[in-house]
Amino acid sequence: MLLRCLLLAVSIPAVIYAERLGRFIKHYDTLSYDSNELHLKHERARRSTSAESSVHLDFTAHGRDFKLRLIRGAPHLSPNLIVETTDGARFHEPDYLYVGQLEGEPNTKCHGSILKGLFSGTIYADGDTYHVEPAHRHFDKPTEFHSVIYKGSDVEHPPDGGCGLTSKTMKWMKKVQESAVEEDSREYVKKGSTRQSGQTAHDYSPRENIYADPKHRRTRRQTPLKNTCNLYLQADHTYSAFFNHEDSEVIAQFNNFVAAVNAIYGAYKLGTYNDVGFLVDRIRINGTSEKADPTNPFRFENIGVEKFLDLNSLQNHDEYCLAYVFANRDFNDGVLGLAWVGSSGSTSGGICERYKQFSSGYQSLNTGIVTIKNYGSQVPTKVTEITFAHEIGHNFGSPHDYPDACRPGDFSNTRSQGNYIMYASATSGDKPNNKKFSDCSIANMSNVVNAKASRCFVSSDRPVCGNHILNENEECDCGYDDQCTDRCCNARQSAKSASEDVNACKLATNGGVKAVCSKSQGPCCNEATCNYHAANSKTCKPETDCSEESECDGMSASCPEPSHKVDLSSCNNFKQVCKSGECSGSVCEVFGLTECYCPPPAEGETDEGCHLCCQNGDDVNTCMSSTKIPAMANFTAMHGEVIPGSDSTEKILYQVPGAPCNELKGYCDVFYKCRNVDSNGPLSRLRDAILNPQLYKDIAEWLKTNWWAAVLIGLAVILFMALFIKVCSVHTPSSNPKLPKHRQLTLPRRPSSRQRGGGRPIEMA
Repeated sequence: MLLRCLLLAVSIPAVIYAERLGRFIKHYDTLSYDSNELHLKHERARRSTSAESSVHLDFTAHGRDFKLRLIRGAPHLSPNLIVETTDGARFHEPDYLYVGQLEGEPNTKCHGSILKGLFSGTIYADGDTYHVEPAHRHFDKPTEFHSVIYKGSDVEHPPDGGCGLTSKTMKWMKKVQESAVEEDSREYVKKGSTRQSGQTAHDYSPRENIYADPKHRRTRRQTPLKNTCNLYLQADHTYSAFFNHEDSEVIAQFNNFVAAVNAIYGAYKLGTYNDVGFLVDRIRINGTSEKADPTNPFRFENIGVEKFLDLNSLQNHDEYCLAYVFANRDFNDGVLGLAWVGSSGSTSGGICERYKQFSSGYQSLNTGIVTIKNYGSQVPTKVTEITFAHEIGHNFGSPHDYPDACRPGDFSNTRSQGNYIMYASATSGDKPNNKKFSDCSIANMSNVVNAKASRCFVSSDRPVCGNHILNENEECDCGYDDQCTDRCCNARQSAKSASEDVNACKLATNGGVKAVCSKSQGPCCNEATCNYHAANSKTCKPETDCSEESECDGMSASCPEPSHKVDLSSCNNFKQVCKSGECSGSVCEVFGLTECYCPPPAEGETDEGCHLCCQNGDDVNTCMSSTKIPAMANFTAMHGEVIPGSDSTEKILYQVPGAPCNELKGYCDVFYKCRNVDSNGPLSRLRDAILNPQLYKDIAEWLKTNWWAAVLIGLAVILFMALFIKVCSVHTPSSNPKLPKHRQLTLPRRPSSRQRGGGRPIEMA
């Protein structure tokens, strides 16, 4: 019984305060809890007869306590998941995957894995995401800590990288999509397909732009709603190599990606479909042997992004709503993903598209690709999640955001809101809209979902009551009866179905008195009395840089929102200021200014691209370095930094290394220089250099000034050619009988074994 009610507690680990992590993460903390202990406890939970055995992991990071309460579960993977590797295809039970939440914080959730004693995953709390990852993914050398944790808001998206759907690529795609060969007879879905047996498979396809957190619960309807897009995910050998060909790590990361897109898409109603979600049916992992396998279409190292997508599309993906390949390849122009755009019209492509004949052969255009590398650097998990969501948005029928109403980040008066997920270029990642879909995208995706979803969407039958996560229609949730320790809540009965267990996840009645609350509702419920803690008797949230501590108010089980510290007070080591209780504002705001990007320097001017720059309101003409603003002089002197490698004692407020600069067209390096990202590549640069009109204008100006030099160069070329012809003509045969016979070139012959003297020369015409 003790084993089945397992509670695994890991002591609070040491946390090391750290700064920047690579190019894209501006702040992180480190974790060094006892991984051996966590591994042993995980093994006990894995061997437990109860699938609901709980693992407790406590640690402190980013100025707060994390008390993870995890149970084994993989709601984003099919119960009949098939994993295909070098050893063949097999059913796979991912007993290393977990879901859960933070103890006493019902509005939080988390998902991840425990492998080799390390938890890796995502925590949703405080209106942000916290990403926990093994340190070896970010550091080449051994470290004193084994894990890192960083906030999603601290991730800076690549300033020049993202979707590969350019105008040139769109022309290629349109040509392919419109070349489908019409079929006379209607075909039916194969047996074994995830679609309903005998359902007609219609060929719906993309239409042009017409616009001038998931709840995983057991469906209580007799006919389950088919609102789930089933996925086939492949790992290119370059991708699995990044995870040292550890299949479990690849699967765990896929689980994190799908969980993230479920959280994004589940927040919207697409057409007549609520809670649209994604479920992985099959995974293929290409390893070392596939790198040289002639049957592996992805075996070549240098494959362009369009060709890579084309190779994925050559396979038959009729059994899946969408099929994606993940890679660790550095595509041209910093491209992170590409996918076929779906539509409700007559052009092929997008969700539910079938394998059929095009002018170039048979293809499945329900595909996409994603890479985790950008200009030589691995992008953070958060960036890949947004990229994956963006590319799926194309499959669902959304082109890049258009018109201007759906691109608020392009205009000075709405720039602070940022652009949406389907914006054509990279976003900074820290604006409110960066993790949302625009109305334009919702309108386009709704049309496609209404037209095509019934052809391939499947039902998802996943339980909610009993997973320790408080969802709607639940009064409380303490888990199953073999693990619940909350006397204030009725546990889920293992021996009963959801429809039979009518009291599950409801407040309990003890001695004829019904409980007022449960600890699963929040930290302010007294477990002993099943009532609220008295006012001011318990601290439920600690103090942070931007908020005061919060105490229970005696009126609710939830912890009251803490009082905010004064707006514009300094936080994050004086690099930011508080706004509405969050460390998200710019130092410029303290002085009544707006942060901006300093323009590139003219010839002879100082490069201020990586200075903290401010402007008056939305007037971009007033944007200047904080060093030139008298009102900021004292603040700069106290908290600025001296110029690296300089004897000067002048202090400057710099952007952190890796921060975007030059209007998101570059990034700041460790020397605080703004390095523009070249998105064109060497061939495009060569073409632009040759076809540059200014080049020919400069040549013409030079010829006007130095005409005499041009004449001498011309004469020298003529003389050289005449001399070359004169010398070589004596060896050139001619049919003119009046010319002397040409001279023959000869080489000495090596003496043979019977001829020891000098041999006859070999004639060469």
